Amino acid sequence: MSGSGDQRAAARKDADLMVSELSAVSGLLEEVATIWRRLELYGQSSSTAPGHLQEAAKNLAALLRALPDADCGQHPALAFSAVAQLGALETNAALSEAVTATGGSHLGDAGLWAVIQAALLRVRKQLWSLISCLVKIGDTPVTEDVMAGPSSR
Repeated sequence: MSGSGDQRAAARKDADLMVSELSAVSGLLEEVATIWRRLELYGQSSSTAPGHLQEAAKNLAALLRALPDADCGQHPALAFSAVAQLGALETNAALSEAVTATGGSHLGDAGLWAVIQAALLRVRKQLWSLISCLVKIGDTPVTEDVMAGPSSR
């Protein structure tokens, strides 16, 4: 396998890890949504509502899944979009967590938020690894892949 092929494989691995983390986050947010419904918390239509956070996590996962196989010319814009979406998801998750934090105690969802925040941090770290791979893909001259020949692929 050649330079850009190796980097694409590494990028796919990074993307798969992040998609898995975001899938887990989505499941945890479903649990938070259940708690909110039981407690009859309002604000379910805001961007910080668990349902909206779930949708944001799913949209980010879809973007990350497609990113490694996108055209090199699209990588910068897509990577920027992924970073922006992740930042918004992290911010809105923190705001959502604050909704149930009353006097320093949560209404049964503190453990869930801790796991969600830890998973989003892992996604953030993995995203930089993915971006590093994408930069290397963009830096690999096309002739390197052609010159490598079929035996190295």
